[in-house]
Amino acid sequence: MTTKTRAMSHTSWRWPVLGTLLAIAATAVMDVVGLINVLPLVLLFFLFWYLQRMSRAEIGWTWGRRRDYAVAVFYPAVVLGLLGLIAWLSGATTARPSTGPTSCSTYKTAWSS
Repeated sequence: MTTKTRAMSHTSWRWPVLGTLLAIAATAVMDVVGLINVLPLVLLFFLFWYLQRMSRAEIGWTWGRRRDYAVAVFYPAVVLGLLGLIAWLSGATTARPSTGPTSCSTYKTAWSS
């Protein structure tokens, strides 16, 4: 292994490991404090994108093919539609309106009083 190869293998894991550790630490602190923990992840994303000097294509911010977007939209719709049809044909669902409170309205979490 040459010196250049050894240096590349050493630095190739530095940014991802550092970013992962910072993301875990930031979200843990935000959870403990009780704040929404999405913003630190977005800021870390842009920070590491800048620090690594990657192009948009390298991080995946490019337009794909129309066929891929169509599959991404229609596949879940078709699968959920088929599951709903199977449930309806098997008699597991009804089309009548709700007649009052359901179990969802009385659901309590462990921390609610």
